[in-house]
Amino acid sequence: MTGEVYEARAIVEGLPDPPAPRRRERPPAARPSSDDPLLAIPPPVWAEALTSAVVGRDGKIRCPLHEDRTPSMHVYDEADRGVWCFGCEQGGDIYTFAGLLWGLERRGGDFLEIRRRLEAELLPALRRAAA
Repeated sequence: MTGEVYEARAIVEGLPDPPAPRRRERPPAARPSSDDPLLAIPPPVWAEALTSAVVGRDGKIRCPLHEDRTPSMHVYDEADRGVWCFGCEQGGDIYTFAGLLWGLERRGGDFLEIRRRLEAELLPALRRAAA
């Protein structure tokens, strides 16, 4: 040790600023459509059906997409907002969320498979409840 004293400013002067942390942006949710009965299902209904979790009074469930000791996925009441996990930063509308759960993309043949599964799983129960 030479006993020299340096100011932090002198050491970091001229270094570039560190890059800002990259956060995943929430994907835009689909707009509810009168043509699509799946998009008209309220998120609390489809989130409970797809995860077998009960949405709490605070509108949250444990995220099934990652290890989640405390509920970090918010289930919105509005269909166009869907769900969003503040832990893993994933979510979206019914199609996006189902695709994440089932490991399917939201396009092409995968989208058709997501739609087929959702219709088979959700629409019969909704028709029975409406009758």
